[in-house]
Amino acid sequence: MFKTILITNLYLSFNFINALLLPAFPNNIVCFPERDFCSIDGYIDYAGQELTLNVVKDNILIGSAKGLVSGTDVAFEVNHPGALCWGDGTNLKVTPNIEIGNKIEIKKDALLLSEIIIQNGYIIKKERNGNQIIVTGFIDDNINPSNIEVRIVNGDLKTTSVGRRDARAVVGPVGPVSTGYLSGATIIGTQLIAIFEFTDSITTDIAFVSSYSLSMWEKTDTAGNRLGITISEFGEVGGPWSLQCPPYANFINTNLKKMIIAGQILKWDNNIQLLPGSEPITGFNAHVVRNLDLNTNEIIGYRFSNTINKYDFSKVNIALTDKIEFRVITNNKLSDPLIIELNNLNENPSVIFTPQPDSTIIINTNDVILSSNTGQIIYTLDGTDPNLDNGIIYTDSIIITKEVLIKAISYSYGGKKSDIISGKYEPNVIVKQYLPPTNLKVIEQSNSLSISWTYINDITINLYKINIYSNNVFISSIDTTINPLIITNLIPNVLYTFSILARYDTIWSSESAKTPSILFPKLVDNIIITTAKWKSTDFRVSGTSSMPNVILTIYLTNADNTISTQTLNIRGTLTPISSSSSGLPDIANNYIFNIRVTKNQVPPNPGKIFVKSSKRGISNLITIKNIIIL
Repeated sequence: MFKTILITNLYLSFNFINALLLPAFPNNIVCFPERDFCSIDGYIDYAGQELTLNVVKDNILIGSAKGLVSGTDVAFEVNHPGALCWGDGTNLKVTPNIEIGNKIEIKKDALLLSEIIIQNGYIIKKERNGNQIIVTGFIDDNINPSNIEVRIVNGDLKTTSVGRRDARAVVGPVGPVSTGYLSGATIIGTQLIAIFEFTDSITTDIAFVSSYSLSMWEKTDTAGNRLGITISEFGEVGGPWSLQCPPYANFINTNLKKMIIAGQILKWDNNIQLLPGSEPITGFNAHVVRNLDLNTNEIIGYRFSNTINKYDFSKVNIALTDKIEFRVITNNKLSDPLIIELNNLNENPSVIFTPQPDSTIIINTNDVILSSNTGQIIYTLDGTDPNLDNGIIYTDSIIITKEVLIKAISYSYGGKKSDIISGKYEPNVIVKQYLPPTNLKVIEQSNSLSISWTYINDITINLYKINIYSNNVFISSIDTTINPLIITNLIPNVLYTFSILARYDTIWSSESAKTPSILFPKLVDNIIITTAKWKSTDFRVSGTSSMPNVILTIYLTNADNTISTQTLNIRGTLTPISSSSSGLPDIANNYIFNIRVTKNQVPPNPGKIFVKSSKRGISNLITIKNIIIL
């Protein structure tokens, strides 16, 4: 049975790898998912040229950067001190949270040069028994056992019997790998056990407090070069990680263009499309930036809930010399601004239809383009007159799929408005494709699920249907026109998936692909801090949790010992000791965590701290011990 499983897994892995366009030596892609850091090696054929590095999750681009190829061994790096940031050279200003299963691409313009998949493996714990160090980890059963290596890294090992900065272990019996130590590793199911045996206690002492990593690569070429490398670092601060780059994986794209400024009135579309993976919109922020003199700006700010889409700024008296900075808010995070510089306040606006309407006949066309000398247009499709309180802000051509009356009006920055222009249109040829909406997303909230999707620009769509499944068994459906849809009445502790359909007049589209499984409600884990120790070059926080695979963040305290809104921006991940067969939390805290930062990343001693988890767990308050850590 074991041999059958092993052969099957290797076969699946082999076919999966060959489906990728892996790099060929000396080209390579090396990624460190805990630090959201990737190194691009080689590509000297493109020296001095610009290549694009992409992170793709579920076929959706979540991170991107452009870099010039150096022509040396390392072409360029992204999200590493002194290197490029995610978003450099692109409009996707976001540091992605690189995760298992993400695709990493290297492109020259639109040409795909190489790609790899982030591998599923990590170190769980380390233990010491005399001069032996036992490292336990998880290895996905699709990973070739010959393509893994455990490393212990510490420059101080050079002064020991090891004689170099690292000790290594690969799958095989425990034996001599290099001078100064023995090592070997075994895989039982998905459990990895690596053993290092050193010659003396001093060397073992140094090795035990060193850095640990698990390297996994997708292919070894005939010369022995490892290609497509994922390096999982044990105990490393979790992501999105950066010392100098935009920190938020869900930072928002504000290429909005869905805003009208008419005199003192600001109107915007409160159903703005965000980056994939973003949290729901919780509000909006608008600033009027006014020059007082050459060195001073006055900023007059307003904040609105996500239900507001218009505001009268008469108290501010917006002038020609002002700028408008508009931002979206998600979970108290502000997006980059959409900046509008006012000009020609008194311009006389006009609207042009392409093709032009005719008062006597219906125009046949498949789409209608609206344009204006001010670029600010509101239109309707239901026969009502458009105005600042009624209608759709125009951003793209209107697709014609049935007979429709379009009415449009344009506004100037100064508040002037054009005449209402109208026209009747019907399609040239009705070739109807009844497609479902795309980008179906499910976002966990405290006591609910938020389901959102990208609207289809088709005026015949009048209803959407959300199908609900559990274990691939259909349970029920919800008909709705609300996007995002909030669902609260699901059965706790059940895995759910969702799909969506759209109704075109009376005809339902095909069903979309199902979302990944999600557990409802969002479970709260029990977090306990056991130790917190600090010195100027070393800060450590340890404890336990009732759930694995969560992100932990250290929070400061207020004067009354309550949790502050301020964080230390120090994160870590849990190390499982054992897990329940159900995948649900055990009563006992069966998972441990060790968060550590060193050297110049250590903050001043905060005195007292809490730890919060991505599963909403909140720890006990603990006072940090200011001692020397051995």
